[in-house]
Amino acid sequence: MRQVVRLHCSLLLASSLLVACDESGTGSAGGDPPADTEAPATSGMDVGASSSGIAPGGSGADTEDGVDSSGTTGDDESGTDPDPTDPDPAMGDEYSENACTLLAGDLQPLQAATLEAEASQALIIPSPEHAWRIEGNEPERYVTVEIPEWEVPVRFFVTEGVGVEVLGAFPVAPQAPMEDCPGYTDQAVIVHMWGPYVVRLEGEGPIELSVIVEDTEQ
Repeated sequence: MRQVVRLHCSLLLASSLLVACDESGTGSAGGDPPADTEAPATSGMDVGASSSGIAPGGSGADTEDGVDSSGTTGDDESGTDPDPTDPDPAMGDEYSENACTLLAGDLQPLQAATLEAEASQALIIPSPEHAWRIEGNEPERYVTVEIPEWEVPVRFFVTEGVGVEVLGAFPVAPQAPMEDCPGYTDQAVIVHMWGPYVVRLEGEGPIELSVIVEDTEQ
């Protein structure tokens, strides 16, 4: 009788131990523990990217065909690209080329006046076909240039070292050496009225002069 009671108590104790082990999640004796499962780790960068809608490594600026939200392409900070077809002012133009041809050819002699009041005696009409050799030995000589139009640029091509002053006209560029033919300078002025203009030439020795009115209707 005592053996039956002890066996019954042993079975009850064993059952209690098995139930306790199952509830603790460790499994039955001698069994392998269940495999741990982990959720994918999320980095701070991924979280920030998700909340802001910006992919990792992005700048945040909307782009379309290489143009960002500022509207510039990044090639030119000013937003405009230089035009490679624009002529280089230092290379001269059609008027300076024309003047070089005239100054290298036959020149029309013209006796200059020595006084400003007598400048009308030495008259020049601008021409793309003629150039002049200003006679006289005085360091200051005067001629009159008859301008047939108003509000036009007028170009004076003269021997280098000779100063040109057109009384009543407005210089639009400083007198500068010509690139097309060394030994001469180019002085550009603009006149606001048509008519005669006295020109003072300052310099000793022979003076070669070409006067051409620019065509503003081109």
